[in-house]
Amino acid sequence: MRNTEVKAATPIHVVAGLIRHPKNSSRFFFTRRQKGQHLENLWEFPGGKVETGESRFHALQRELKEETGIQVHSALPFYSLTHLYEDKAIYLDVWEVKNFSGYAHGREGQRSTWLMQQDFSQYPFPEADLPVLKALSLPSTLLITPEFTELEAASMLLHFTGLMRKHRYRRVLFRSHLLDDNCYLDLAIKLKQICALNNAELIISRPEWNALNSVLFVSFKRWHIDSALLSSFHSNAMDESIILSATCHNKTELEMAQKFNCDFALLSVFKGISKSRGSVDQGWFQFNKVTQQFRIPVFAFEGVQRKDLTVARYQGAIGVAGTSDFW
Repeated sequence: MRNTEVKAATPIHVVAGLIRHPKNSSRFFFTRRQKGQHLENLWEFPGGKVETGESRFHALQRELKEETGIQVHSALPFYSLTHLYEDKAIYLDVWEVKNFSGYAHGREGQRSTWLMQQDFSQYPFPEADLPVLKALSLPSTLLITPEFTELEAASMLLHFTGLMRKHRYRRVLFRSHLLDDNCYLDLAIKLKQICALNNAELIISRPEWNALNSVLFVSFKRWHIDSALLSSFHSNAMDESIILSATCHNKTELEMAQKFNCDFALLSVFKGISKSRGSVDQGWFQFNKVTQQFRIPVFAFEGVQRKDLTVARYQGAIGVAGTSDFW
């Protein structure tokens, strides 16, 4: 569960499908709850309750066949959370449908529509669906740049240009503590321009709060802070226009990232003991145990590769992030 406040009632397990239009992946399928139903007239991801003894995937197949007429052939977990309504608690288990046959429609007489993300604000959704809608803006893979010196900057930019043409990363975290602020700013501007040409967004990161919050970086609205800086905060000191993300290594740091309304968090999947960070070899089991206690979207990083996306999704991550294999 991602909402630790829900303790009184046993949540009803509900699976839902994130269905992309077969000809335009930026459009998503929604159905409208009918009059007389719980949360009537609200738009939602189609789905329904998991029956006793039924697997999550088979429940998804059955519900989407009944509600929308499509046959799901493959799907990946996307995002899950527990939400408490006045009369019930639900565990919303949203899956990203990867392959299906048939034409999606309101098979049970309910209204249906395909929406772009910019249209979401014009439609009323259940409260439980709102974090999922927000998470749709996040990519499945996040590139973190490697450390490099000022002398390596030119070759780094050349490599990055080719890399973006090949992989089309939607988000790039520029994290290089070997550079002074002025050199970092110069490269950040150039990286931002390359990202813009490839429909991507750049996230900047500085180890010191005074540097990150200086006039040098006023034109950048996506900031990333490391766990040390996160742990030093007593309140959210960011301007409302700033979209913040953070690196975390344990439950306490992840709790702080959620408290400060971070857009997402990076949570490490250690392969060995890391005494300096106060963490031990947690592996996927512990990773899943921690992520299920929070609503904040989490990227798995440290010890993961792009090919680990499927495993990461099943363990509660929204995606994977890294440097070596990604770079």
